[in-house]
Amino acid sequence: MTQSAKLSQSELDQLLGFVSDEDQPIAYMQRTRDWYLTLGYGNPYRWAHFADTPFTQLGKPIKETCVTIVTTAAPYQPDIGNQGPGSTYNSAAKFFTVYSGDTSKDHDLRVSHVAVDRKHTSMKDANTWFALPMLRELAHEKIVGKIAPFFYGAPTNRSQRHTIEVDAPEVLKRCRADGVEAVILIPNCPVCHQTLSLIARHLEANGIPTVLMGCAKDIVEHCGVPRFLFSDFPLGNAAGKPHDPASQRKTLELALKVLESAVSARTTVQSPLRWNDSHVWKLDYANIERVSPEEIIKLKEEFDKGKEVAQSVRDQQIAATFKDLAKDHSAIQQILVRLNLAQTNDSINITAMTGGVSSNIFHLTTAQGQYCLKQALPQLKVAKQWLAPVDRVFAEIDWLQVVEKISPQSVPRVLGVDQASKSFVMQYLGPENPNWKAELLANRINPEVATQLGKILGQIHAQTSLQEDIAKRFAHDEAFYAIRLEPYLEEAARQHPPLSAHLKALIVRTQENKKVLVHGDVSPKNILLAPSGPILLDAECAWYGDPAFDVAFCLNHFFLKAAHLPGSLTALLQCAHDFLNAYLYEVTWEPTQALEDRIVTLLPGLLLARIDGKSPVEYLAAAPVASVRKLAIEFLTQDGLSFSTIHTRWGQEFKK
Repeated sequence: MTQSAKLSQSELDQLLGFVSDEDQPIAYMQRTRDWYLTLGYGNPYRWAHFADTPFTQLGKPIKETCVTIVTTAAPYQPDIGNQGPGSTYNSAAKFFTVYSGDTSKDHDLRVSHVAVDRKHTSMKDANTWFALPMLRELAHEKIVGKIAPFFYGAPTNRSQRHTIEVDAPEVLKRCRADGVEAVILIPNCPVCHQTLSLIARHLEANGIPTVLMGCAKDIVEHCGVPRFLFSDFPLGNAAGKPHDPASQRKTLELALKVLESAVSARTTVQSPLRWNDSHVWKLDYANIERVSPEEIIKLKEEFDKGKEVAQSVRDQQIAATFKDLAKDHSAIQQILVRLNLAQTNDSINITAMTGGVSSNIFHLTTAQGQYCLKQALPQLKVAKQWLAPVDRVFAEIDWLQVVEKISPQSVPRVLGVDQASKSFVMQYLGPENPNWKAELLANRINPEVATQLGKILGQIHAQTSLQEDIAKRFAHDEAFYAIRLEPYLEEAARQHPPLSAHLKALIVRTQENKKVLVHGDVSPKNILLAPSGPILLDAECAWYGDPAFDVAFCLNHFFLKAAHLPGSLTALLQCAHDFLNAYLYEVTWEPTQALEDRIVTLLPGLLLARIDGKSPVEYLAAAPVASVRKLAIEFLTQDGLSFSTIHTRWGQEFKK
């Protein structure tokens, strides 16, 4: 028997110099997915992932190159709470728009991110996340040609679309204006790594070489960047170990060598530096197995509070810089000129259109024709504060363009898009196409329209069902939550604590059933009646998700109007019946009964939300409001609920 055969595995590992199998880069995507699922958040986050990666070769030696830094660290704000070493996550310290900083000056940048490692690193040395002082040192020694006049801060954003379409182009614009020839990107938290990976890709695709210095290997490589220096350190230390100038210098020098020497995209170099002799720190990070049930409850409460604060700060920052076209008609003319829909000196008649609570809508008349311009608003026109992301306008544009290929007669044509003002121009549909809500409230009720709408909606859902490319394009989970689930079901849950579990279960179920392209606001107010059939408008809530939401949302309006117009009760209930049947006839992607069950059980939640949510129905008097509330609560707690039950009880309650 050999000597090695007598050794235990651990002894043999030690003899051979092996390290523990646990001593490998942290799988951040899986860890964070497990973490948030355990905290009770369904709908796991989808990380950016590309097959191809752009690459731009550095055109000259680094010692002749103008270099800058892109960071996700936030400027210190002394008036918004603790952001210093050892502080917990401070969501109020986040920023949401790209900023520039003078590279000739010193800056106090802090890492106010929810998911950096605050346990195994002190966060006392900013040089571990902001390498400008070390870059200055290398420039002084002529290792780097020169430093650009400004560095840039890029906001961490879970919305990949916002990063790709708004922040990355802004960073590129600033780089070009400042003569930047190469960029070093230094992220902190997991989502930071994705954000700066997306920006690196955009810069490279537009001719500026980059290198990303980071600690989350799986996220960066999953996205795909041109060059990556990986340091196997706790998050927040991508620029080297704290209080260790030699480590910081070596890390930056390695990054510059990768920037200069890489010959193809997806070049990853791992730093030889180790955090310390133990790998234990890797076992702690977001490891749900090491957290007690009591800690999980506390963490969820803290995260919910932080998320609410961060969303409020984001919305307020965006609202403060928002350019309201209703207050600047000259900007509308400039938009039309840019889109080649008008000439500079054309006379343009601009008329504000009424009816919408979430957008500015204008009827425009020029020498070339008539158009409709729509601009998403950051603050909706409702009594309660209701802030919403303005990028939702792009979801609407995409929805209209997808549906035009499925049912071209059912949507207006998109004629042009203006990214800066969050607006777009579309085909104008005149008064010869009456609004369906106005028709219903005027007792001009034709159930055939409901049948046509059910068929159209079913066809849209069927032709977008289970399609990965459309699912990626409409992965607007946060926006849908912000403008649909939160103001409706979450607000109703806050107003009715005994029903909170029922309503929140509906939210989770809706988030988890990702099956089709959802319009998100299938309401009679968003439907025009053309000779060819219904025309659907206002798809700014578009999202790839649960088809039950669209159907229940529309049914909700038939039942509410039936409560308002008892003289038309039979006709409106017939509309609900015919709409549902026509829709279900088109269902091919899942068992019809399973979908109908979700529709029926979601409907009472939406009924209650239109009474006690953030957007209460405006036409109901006090008595029918009380009746709708009573029935909604009854249905929410009823087992074996069916559409027939709702239909029958509604008829009984509101019959003259």
